[in-house]
Amino acid sequence: QVMLDSDRFTVDRMAHETRFTRRIAATPERLFAAWTTPGDIARWWDPSGTPLAEAVVDPVLGGTLRLTHASGHSFTATFTWVDPPRGFGWSAMGADSAVTFTPVGDLTAMVVTIACGSEEGLERFLSMGIAEGTAVTLDNLEERLG
Repeated sequence: QVMLDSDRFTVDRMAHETRFTRRIAATPERLFAAWTTPGDIARWWDPSGTPLAEAVVDPVLGGTLRLTHASGHSFTATFTWVDPPRGFGWSAMGADSAVTFTPVGDLTAMVVTIACGSEEGLERFLSMGIAEGTAVTLDNLEERLG
C-alpha cells in the first residue's frame, strides 16, 4: 500500500482502490447533508472552486447524482446504498464509491473509497488525476464547513 499526503490518501493496488481519509469538525449529519443537498454540493464539488452549473442529487437506492460543471462537463452516478447519516455509495465510470462518516470525539472521520474493480481501472482513474482532483474537492468541502 502506497501512502501519500500524510496518510490522507492511499492506493491499495491489490484491492484496486483509492481511499481518502479526513477528520472534519462537523457532525455526520452535517457532512451527509453537504454531500446530498444540491445547493451545498454545488458550492464545493468543482476542484477549481467554481460553483456547479447544476446539481441533481436524489440520495435513495437507485437515485441519480448528476453534477454539471460550469464548463459543461458532467459527472453522473447512481446511488447503490444510502444510510443517513452514516454514508452512501454510488456507481460511476466503472467504479463503485463509498463515502462514510464516523464520529470520533468532536470530529467526524470521513472516508471516501473508490473501488476500481481492476488494475486497468485503477490506473485509468489515477491517470485521470482522480487523486489530485478529489483531494482538492475535499479541501473545498472542509473549507466550506470551517
